[in-house]
Amino acid sequence: MHDSLLERATPKADVTKEERHCRAVHRENMGAVLTASLARFVGSIARLSLGPLLPLLSLELAFPAESKPALLSAYSSGYILTQVAGGFFADRYGAPFVLAFTSAASAIVLLSLTSAPGEWGVAWWIRLYASLGLLAGPLFPASSVAVKEGVEPQRRAGAAAVVDAAASAGTCVQPPLDGGLSLLRLLLQPSLWQ
Repeated sequence: MHDSLLERATPKADVTKEERHCRAVHRENMGAVLTASLARFVGSIARLSLGPLLPLLSLELAFPAESKPALLSAYSSGYILTQVAGGFFADRYGAPFVLAFTSAASAIVLLSLTSAPGEWGVAWWIRLYASLGLLAGPLFPASSVAVKEGVEPQRRAGAAAVVDAAASAGTCVQPPLDGGLSLLRLLLQPSLWQ
């Protein structure tokens, strides 16, 4: 009986509690980093999707040459307008909410881009790309807030590097992805095989 009291009084029980706490903190850290990384990865793919597709879109949807600069700058114009607001909203409502909202809304806009009929005209494409930019602007400040709030101080630099690497990975994955999709779409055109 005396031994069991001593065992309960030893720091082993505290170490176990501490280990459980460290594991819980680590899971929270990983959740914040994963959420921010996925949002930045997808945001980078969306950001670069128009450039390689513009020649095909111009041919298929008969976009006038004077509309190409507006199309190419629409995303960046929207992006720059919401960066500061994104940091404000992440501080006020929490980074997870901002990341989830912008990712879900971006998915809806991307879906509407893929199903946008040619009759909508170039003005709608410009609006949709500007909307994507508006929604992507908060990703960088919100992911910074997510890392600041969700990762313990001694791991923040590494976590921020992972989030930035995810954005770079999206930038690297996007061109071959667009190129492959463009080639597939070109090969599936009936006029090519007639």
